[in-house]
Amino acid sequence: MSLSEQVSQRAKVAEAIDAFVEMANNHPGTPEGYYFEAEPSGSKYRIVMRYYGSASVHAFVDGDTGDLIKAASWKVPAKGKNGLAVRYNLLSEMDVVARNFVWSGSYLYNDWKRR
Repeated sequence: MSLSEQVSQRAKVAEAIDAFVEMANNHPGTPEGYYFEAEPSGSKYRIVMRYYGSASVHAFVDGDTGDLIKAASWKVPAKGKNGLAVRYNLLSEMDVVARNFVWSGSYLYNDWKRR
């Protein structure tokens, strides 16, 4: 992939992350007072934070691919059997994410059934 293609891909992912945060903030199931923000890019992953008085990590997003990854801690994404615990791709599955989204993050667990 050329440098210009990489830059274009990262721009698409950044737009998808912004759309995800907007969807989360406007989702009818998100309780009043809760809001989401994506940490500014700079590393491989962008962290989606959930706020309500205090902050917590909601998920990580791979800045190159748009993969939405369950968080293991404040600093690292969770690992699955074969690598990272990738749950969705924001570039290709935003409609599925919006349909399954739960403000608490329960849709990011393995036993969650995609609808």
